[in-house]
Amino acid sequence: MRKSNGGFTLIELTIAIIIIGILAISATFYYKDAIHDSKIALIKDTAYQLKKNTALVHTLANAQSLDKGYVTINGKDFKLTKDTLAATKPNIVNILGISQEDWVLTTNGYTIDLWPKNVSSHYTTCHIRYTSAGRGQKYDKVSIPSNLNCS
Repeated sequence: MRKSNGGFTLIELTIAIIIIGILAISATFYYKDAIHDSKIALIKDTAYQLKKNTALVHTLANAQSLDKGYVTINGKDFKLTKDTLAATKPNIVNILGISQEDWVLTTNGYTIDLWPKNVSSHYTTCHIRYTSAGRGQKYDKVSIPSNLNCS
């Protein structure tokens, strides 16, 4: 009579490998969804902070009766355009406390767009747009695309 050495059969090992493979594939999809959701949350939170902070600049400018020039918050000067935060890179970087190592900022007149650096350039709907008052626009505006996609 032969003794069994207690090992696994080839079929048992194959089934175990297949199950591990299925788990790995499903985990990859959950990971990608989590990354996408975190980028969306980053955009929405940063846009909210920008709205809140630009409202503060507007309030301080009105309290000091400033239309143009600079308003000082926590020792930092912020340039104004029609009593709103001017759309300049230094203004946006300082008001949000962000780093240009993490964000790409592009300006076009009264508008500045903020793009997270870790997002592929072909995702054109993953950004925040700030438009300061001017050229017929009475108030500043912070917006994000309605079809926000940051995969």
